[in-house]
This record gives sequence, C-alpha cells and structure tokens, in this order.
Amino acid sequence: MKLRTSFFNPTAFKKDVTRFAPVWVLYSIGLFMILAVCVIDRVDAYRAESLATSLVFMVFINLGYGFLNGQLLFGDLFNARHCNALHAMPLQRDCWFYTHTVAGLAFSLIPNLVMSLIAMPMLGTGWEVALWWLAGNALQYLFFFGLAVCSALCVGSRFAMLLVYGIVNFFSLIVYWFYYAIYEPLLYGVKLSQEPFLRFCPVWTMAENYELIEVRQAELTFDVLAVNPGEGWGYLGICAGIGVLLIGVARVLYNRRKLECAGDFMAVRALEPVFLVLYTLSAAAFFQIFAELFGGNENVFLALGLAVGFFTGRMLLMRTIRVFQPKGFLWFIILAVVFVSSMVLTWLDPLGVVSRIPDTDDVVEVYLSQYNSVSKPSTPALDSVEDIDAIRQLHQQVLDDRFSWEEEYGGNFVYVNLYYVLEDGSTLNRQYTVPADTPAGQLAKKFLSRPEYVLGTDDLDSILDRARYMYFSYTSYDASTNTELDPRSDYARGLAEAVYADCLAGTMIQDWAYHQDEESVGWLEFQLERGDGYWDYRSVTIWKSCTNTIAYMEEFGMPEDAAASDWSK
Repeated sequence: MKLRTSFFNPTAFKKDVTRFAPVWVLYSIGLFMILAVCVIDRVDAYRAESLATSLVFMVFINLGYGFLNGQLLFGDLFNARHCNALHAMPLQRDCWFYTHTVAGLAFSLIPNLVMSLIAMPMLGTGWEVALWWLAGNALQYLFFFGLAVCSALCVGSRFAMLLVYGIVNFFSLIVYWFYYAIYEPLLYGVKLSQEPFLRFCPVWTMAENYELIEVRQAELTFDVLAVNPGEGWGYLGICAGIGVLLIGVARVLYNRRKLECAGDFMAVRALEPVFLVLYTLSAAAFFQIFAELFGGNENVFLALGLAVGFFTGRMLLMRTIRVFQPKGFLWFIILAVVFVSSMVLTWLDPLGVVSRIPDTDDVVEVYLSQYNSVSKPSTPALDSVEDIDAIRQLHQQVLDDRFSWEEEYGGNFVYVNLYYVLEDGSTLNRQYTVPADTPAGQLAKKFLSRPEYVLGTDDLDSILDRARYMYFSYTSYDASTNTELDPRSDYARGLAEAVYADCLAGTMIQDWAYHQDEESVGWLEFQLERGDGYWDYRSVTIWKSCTNTIAYMEEFGMPEDAAASDWSK
C-alpha cells in the first residue's frame, strides 16, 4: 500500500508553538506596547498617523524577529545529535520544512492579526489603518523570515547563520562604502549616487518608507476622512516575493542537505569561496570605517582588515586556527593582487571615465553649481553654444592642471559641480575642488557671478516688482544697522542696478574663496513674493571689490541711518 505524502504535521506544529512560546509571547507583548503608545492620544487622526508611522520601527523589529524565528525553528540542523535524531523519525523532509515554515509565519501573522483587530475600534474613523499596518508588517516579516530560513539551510552553525544573514542584508552598503572610501578617490571628479546601493538594502529602504499609509484628516474635527496607500508598497511587495523565493530555495537546499554537515560552518560547499570573499571585504570595510572614525592610516587599516578577514574567515570555514600555511598565504596573495590590480586599473582609467568630456553637439544643456549632489542642480540651465563651449573649456582646464595644483597654488579652493544633459537622454556629472586663482577657477567665477546665480534671475525688473521687502545690513566695529528700503524707491532701484552691474562685471560672486583677502561692506537682502503664500529670500554680500555698488553708494550715500566711518576703504 502506497504511503500518503504529507506536507504538514499538526503534532510538530504544536510542538513548535509550545517549545518557542516565550519568543512569540514576548513579541506579542511588544506589539501591544506599541499599540498603547500609538493610541494614547484622544484624536482619531493622530492615533492613526502614529500607528502608520510605527511601521518604520517594525522594520528593525522584524529584522531581528525573523532571524530569531528562523534560527530557533531550524536550529536542530546545527547540532549533530539533534539532527540525526530528527531525521530518524518517520517524517519526510518536506513535512518538517513546511511545518516549521508555517510555524514561523504564524509566530508573526497571528499576533499582528490580533493586535490589528484590537486596534480597529480604538482608531475610530481611522480603523482602516490597522488593516494596512497588518499588510505592511506581514510583507516586511516575510522577506526577513525567508532570508533567515535560506541562511539557515546554507550554513551548519548558529554563528555562521548570523554572519550570513547580516552580510546579505547590508552587503550593498558595504559595497558602497568600498567605492566611496577606496575607488572614488581614484576616479577624479566622479561621484556615484548612493541611491542604487540603498535600494538594494531592504532594511534601509523599508525604514525610509515612512509614508506607506496616507491619512487624510478634517481640519476642524480632526476626524479621518480617508486612508490611502502611499508610496513604497511596490518595493515592499518585491521584497516579500523575494522572501517567498528564498523559502523555495531553502526547501531545495534542505532536500539536498547532508546530515554530517551539522556543526560545520557552511553546509553548501560551493558557497565557501563566496562567503570567504564577502566576509573578507566586510572585515576590510569595518577596519576602514574604524580608521576614519577614530583616526589612523586608512591604507594600513585596509590591508590589516583584508588580512584579518581572510584568515579568520578560513578559521571559521576550516574550524581550526592552523590556517597560516603556504596554501593559505597563496590564496591571500591572489586575493590581494586582484584587489590591488582593481585599484590600479581604476586609477589608470583605461575606459576614459575620468577624462571624458562630452562633445558640444552631444550636449543639450549643462548646469554649473557649487552643491555636492549627483542630482540635477537647481541652478540655471546653460544651453547656448557659447556657454557649453566655455564649460567644456573649464572642464578641460581642470583635468589638465589637477596634478600641479598642490605645488603651485594655495588653499583657497572652490567647489565646482558640472552636470551635463546629453542628447541620448543620459547625464554626466563631475565634481571638482578647484583653486580659485587658477584659470579653471577664474572661468567658474565668470559664471558664478552672473545675475541668474547671484540674484536668481537675469531680469532685474522682476526682482524689484516681486520684492515685498528689501534690507541693507551693515556691521562694523562702531556701527551695526539693518535698514529697510522701499523696493520702489529710486535709491533702491539704483542700488539694485549697481549690484546687477557688478554681477555682469564678474565681481559679485558670493563664494568667500574669491574674497578671502578683502572685507565685506554689507548685505543686501530681498524678500520676494512667490504668489503661493511663501517668499523667496535672496541675500547678496557686497564686497569691496564690487566697484559699481561702492561707487553708487559713495555718490548717493549709504541708506539712511547706516553711515559708518571708513566703510569704503
């Protein structure tokens, strides 16, 4: 008679529930404490918003809780005696696996479901938030639990599972740190956005999705008008799908798992080189971060981290401290040579990444700014052929002179950010620190002193028409004033026109690096109406080299009550 195949055993499930009851009971108590904090306010809308925001904290709770459940439920596989006794019982591996998996999911789903049902009447008009909160929490946990189960089936010890689980969760941040600390300094001017790396770190991205649930409330009664799903559910759904996929991978690994690997570091031998490389790089990154935070030669700590990571990784894999052998040193030398070669190739730039300057015909527009950002700057777009050619000349001058700057020039550097938008829709971003008195620095000065950079527009009339208030501030040893001017007065218009003339003359640039040997005369501030109830603020520092503005003030005098001795010298 053919035996029936079973994928779930009620007795084993009951044993899991009772055996690990302290864990899910403590988790349930924690959930109710979160609920108590969220509903302490008397207003329904505030209660709903508090519960919705608590999903951010649940990311870190589910990170640890998913790992703990995975290790507890599949921990018998890490002990040789328990593992052999478990598999001597008349239950198929699939039955054991699916029973433990269902128990792990129930440890989270049932407490969260109970809490959501309790929260619904407490939220009043915002009762729907409890359902969305349940869905978000379940999707988070599904990913972390799936990763924990897969990690448990890849290794043979609890400590190994902890390392694998942690490295996989945060490896994208480790890769970004390696690029930022090691490779980015070798790629002159090339800055890489951290956004793609953060996207591949679910812990970070889930914690950033604090607007998963949108709560609309009435202005007077503060009742909840509507509850809508916000942004981030797509990413959360993808993570949950990956969690399900990882559970499927874990099931395949379990069917192929050898019982004698219990107690070993890695249960899948093919993953040992992968783990060794990832663990070595993680250790090197940790040493590099330590050197940056607490001081020390970063290159020395990097080399030390590589050595410590490699040999301790081999100790873990081989379960012995006798790893300092010729074969071990040979593999370390190979790894070190590959690592150093990658750094040398990055510096040599055989692909021309550093030296690339787009052709004029390929550029739609270019942005020049002094902001440390890889996104499109808010500064004016330069789209004329003359401006694009001038920016390309500036770019080329930076590349030509970069090796002589430390020897020939002082320390007054200016930050230059070039952002090209190309015909094919792609972008090119380069960021440089340039001495102010170099040819490249002087080219940047001509652009950064333009009215659209200093005043926000090249239309002076629009500034004066929108100006609600206009102030002139002056501070010296014997005078300190803040005089309000009428933007419609002849004096204010003449003063603004003089500032505008200095912008065109290239002397009104606001970066202190170009004025470190001179003093400021005062500050002219515009408060401009935007039409939406808010104002734009423009503050312009007037330096002694701003000859047009100084000449105007000498001819027509300072603003009333702002006189001070020797201000124009």
